Amino acid sequence: MGWEAVWQLALKQYGAETVEMRILILLLAAFLVLMVLIGLKHAFRSAEPRPSPAPIPTAPKPQPVRVKMPMRRATRKCAKRTIRRQMAPRPSIRRAQLPSPS
Repeated sequence: MGWEAVWQLALKQYGAETVEMRILILLLAAFLVLMVLIGLKHAFRSAEPRPSPAPIPTAPKPQPVRVKMPMRRATRKCAKRTIRRQMAPRPSIRRAQLPSPS
């Protein structure tokens, strides 16, 4: 049995699987290829020390002067007018002044 027969048998078995299993097999194969490539990259990388990143300055850089514009606020409305505009105004009750007992 040669490699060609092995590949034909593998493709025949792959074709018999459900769609979910096919997707899972492809994802696992892609993950395997990615791990192999990352391993090869690290295997052939030189062992020379790398320069450290630039140190972070402790003092903040001076910022340009910014003028803060005053924010305009919306005028507040009375809640009674905004809630029921079509409603007739409530009558005001005026009571007669009783004579004070003296």
